[in-house]
Amino acid sequence: MKALRIAACFGIFLFALNAFAGTFYVSPQGDDGAGGSMDAPWATIAHGAARLQEGDTLVVTNGEYRETVQISGLRGSAEKPVRIEGRPGARLAAAGVDGILLVDSQWVEIAGLAVSGARGKAGIRISGSTHITVRDCSFSDNKRWCVKTGLSDFVTVSNCDVDAGASEQGVYFSTTDHPVLENCRIYGASGCGLHNNADAGEGGDGVITGARFVGNTISGCGRSGGAAINMDGVEESLIGDNLIFDCGAGGIVSFHGDAARGGERNTFANNTVHLPRGQGKYALKITGGSAGNVVKNNILVNGSDSRGAFEMEGGTIEGLLCDGNIFFNLAGKPAIMFDDSFIALSDWREMGFDAGSREMAPEEVFVDAAQVDFRVKPAAALAGPARLRPAGMAGAGESAGARPGITANHTERNQAVTSRRVVTVSTITFGLPGPNEDVPRFTKRENLEKARALLETAGERGSDIVCLPELFNTKRTGDQQEAEEIPGGETSRMLSEAAGKWNMYVLGCFYEKAGDKVYNSVALFGRDGAHTGTYHKVHLPPGESDYATPGDGFPVFETDFGKVGALVCIDIHFPEAARSLALQGAEIVFCPTMYSEPRESITHILYRARAIENNIFMVGSNYSQKPSGPHIGFGAIIDRYGEILADTGRRQGVATAVVDLDEQCPMAGIQKWTTRRPDAYGVITKE
Repeated sequence: MKALRIAACFGIFLFALNAFAGTFYVSPQGDDGAGGSMDAPWATIAHGAARLQEGDTLVVTNGEYRETVQISGLRGSAEKPVRIEGRPGARLAAAGVDGILLVDSQWVEIAGLAVSGARGKAGIRISGSTHITVRDCSFSDNKRWCVKTGLSDFVTVSNCDVDAGASEQGVYFSTTDHPVLENCRIYGASGCGLHNNADAGEGGDGVITGARFVGNTISGCGRSGGAAINMDGVEESLIGDNLIFDCGAGGIVSFHGDAARGGERNTFANNTVHLPRGQGKYALKITGGSAGNVVKNNILVNGSDSRGAFEMEGGTIEGLLCDGNIFFNLAGKPAIMFDDSFIALSDWREMGFDAGSREMAPEEVFVDAAQVDFRVKPAAALAGPARLRPAGMAGAGESAGARPGITANHTERNQAVTSRRVVTVSTITFGLPGPNEDVPRFTKRENLEKARALLETAGERGSDIVCLPELFNTKRTGDQQEAEEIPGGETSRMLSEAAGKWNMYVLGCFYEKAGDKVYNSVALFGRDGAHTGTYHKVHLPPGESDYATPGDGFPVFETDFGKVGALVCIDIHFPEAARSLALQGAEIVFCPTMYSEPRESITHILYRARAIENNIFMVGSNYSQKPSGPHIGFGAIIDRYGEILADTGRRQGVATAVVDLDEQCPMAGIQKWTTRRPDAYGVITKE
């Protein structure tokens, strides 16, 4: 019994040590034999870091530390990361190959250090680690790289000043999933500013997924070759709001080199690339079989007489969504290059791309590019309406502000180059467990978090409007007890926040409580997050009609690009419903569903028929249950011809398409219904 009491007390003691995180200090005037307190600091960063535990913070005080810091097995957690924080004036002068080498560690933050002098490899090198953040640091005089990763995931480099004048590359992500580079300034590298290599020979799956490269300024790189942002095998990633200028090689390139394949399904949005006359190659190039990409609202200028501002090839145009861009070649050549040949923008449009994009000279676009002022001129000067960029995306203007004289903004972006109504539409499919899996039902909060993450993906793609599936917050009918007020409930708040953050319209379908009634409702939230309208499902199937109240009409909603309408699930089976919306001017009709059809073709036919007969774009959202469950997925975007522009297939995800609402449809003459005979349709309205 005494032994048990001793063991219990010892366990409580260990718990107490782990429960209370400590703050420790190092100082150039300290002593590694001291206790590490503010009054008795340690002398070296390496000594202090080796003694940190979950939740601890090591404060690196002002002064110079001449050492190489090797850290292995440092373990923080999401709730209690380990932090190494430099105070103003804290400088690490590397005494060897690296400044900091972090190996086999997790949930570690390194902040506020000035790192220089690495003679062999990197200012900070990260290997075999996960969830590592490097922020608010500065780098200079590091021989090969300023920051280098290898076989590590979830590495974030943010708000750093990277003087790569002595380096081959500024930041190098190697075989690293979910890397983030945001709000950094990188300049002077002889090679790439940001290099990404999913080297299949290093292990892993040979691709880099889920990257976010946003809000960075990269300049003066590429003297010996290498694009400002070099991407070998990067896929399903966002490259947005970056400013690239004065680089000797390319701007942004996605290609297939050492990786297992060329990266696919990337979004290139709101970037400005300006390569002066006689300097640099392409502004943006997508090669190596990279398909399914979104290229939207970029300004791409190059100065080469042998390369295009925007370069594509036959193997990369599959699934390409490309519009709202400005192109220009300062050498007087066409701005577009396809399969290594220049083509006119008009010919590129004939291939189905960039209907709303334009060729414009820099002096028409920027305040003063010659003086490195890349602010976009007012929207009126660009002859089109303006849209603010998503509030959640860092802007190159903020990043550029770190260096006096460099200014940029991306606020006059979407459709700023054209008066045509070019709209980016997204739809979401939710995944469900397989029919034979014994998986507990998702909670409402889990559903909302999943929806939030998928809306983030839609927002990162620059979506103007996005739709979630029927009853997405509860994932089943019969949950009337979960009904909420609109817009007062937690579901409305989440949708409103997403809409405001990403400056897009969001449609969410869920049970609404209105007094003593319950409706199956679609709520629309505007770009500012405000609730702008609600549709109540009109056609209720048996069972649902026992507790829900049917709607009594088909309202249309005004947006800044046109009118939209909504149906829910079996509404699509009634042609009169979609026709009612079209007669009121709806150009896009959204239909969140919970379909569990025996055959996918039934859903295909219904969506396509409603689109063709009403001269509208049809957008469906659904659930997917793999491998062979009844829920078929197929969140899809259908054009006026009944063609499928994009769909999610039988998987959870987001499908996105760029649609031109001003494009003329050959069927339009018939679809204006000049020969309609409402007087002959009386039988339709009979009970």
